[in-house]
Amino acid sequence: MTRVFNREKTFLDPLMRPIEKLVYRLTGVDETKEMRWTEYAGATLMFSAVTMVVLYLMQAAANHLPLNPQKLAAVAPDLAFNTAASFTN
Repeated sequence: MTRVFNREKTFLDPLMRPIEKLVYRLTGVDETKEMRWTEYAGATLMFSAVTMVVLYLMQAAANHLPLNPQKLAAVAPDLAFNTAASFTN
């Protein structure tokens, strides 16, 4: 981890570096620039909001999703919201 945080070469670089660069390019991240605390706080809040929405939608549409062999029904909207909010905090 020390090598990773110091941006030194590691044995996984040949495999992981191209994937890392692709993710950075797709998300618009400049790896040479440090984030200010306001950027970090915004990114954290945005990540929490997106994961909460995705989790809520997964529960609300559970009966339509694949890999549901027991054909379980969708979760009630209020329970889906409560569960999504609880797991993303």
